[in-house]
Amino acid sequence: MDKNIHILSLRYGYEHQTGFNYKDLKELLVNIHKIEFTFELEFAFRIWFSQAFFNPNVEDDVNHRKLNPSSGFNNLYRNNLLPFDNSTNNIEGTTSFITGDSIIQYLDYLELKEARSNSITAKKYASVSIVIACLAIVIPIISAFFFPPSVQIIKPHDTKFEIKSESSEGKLLIEYTKTIEEKVKISDTTILETSQDSLSLKIN
Repeated sequence: MDKNIHILSLRYGYEHQTGFNYKDLKELLVNIHKIEFTFELEFAFRIWFSQAFFNPNVEDDVNHRKLNPSSGFNNLYRNNLLPFDNSTNNIEGTTSFITGDSIIQYLDYLELKEARSNSITAKKYASVSIVIACLAIVIPIISAFFFPPSVQIIKPHDTKFEIKSESSEGKLLIEYTKTIEEKVKISDTTILETSQDSLSLKIN
């Protein structure tokens, strides 16, 4: 919560644009926000208040002090903070209004405060994103180092293929093959004998 009496006063004036009493504002600052007013602090605060807020009872005196810097509050301050003059005391019991310039200053303050808050939030989110990205990179590396993956090598099994001729066609094919082989053997034997006979005749 803001503890600056100027910000608190601007907020109070902004929330009571139809007018408010200086005495009520001071009671709010003292009782709610625990502001301890010394004589010097209230003296300076009244100077600022008379410029930030409009009060028809003291406006002429305020304008006179703006045009004559050596008069009014400045003279009082130089003379050991003498009691407030009559015009300033008139602020307490009369209605004051926040000025247009003070409203603009207060709205600028709210925008600056919101921008600063958003900036802090954005920095937090950015920091969290960076941490998550770093963890996403580091965790797999650490996991692979301490918990290496197990590789299982599968050896191929010896596979035997057996051809079974269980059908009748398969049996006929085998018998036919055997018959051809026998005929080829007989033919080879006949040719061999004929060749030997021819060779014997030539020799004789």
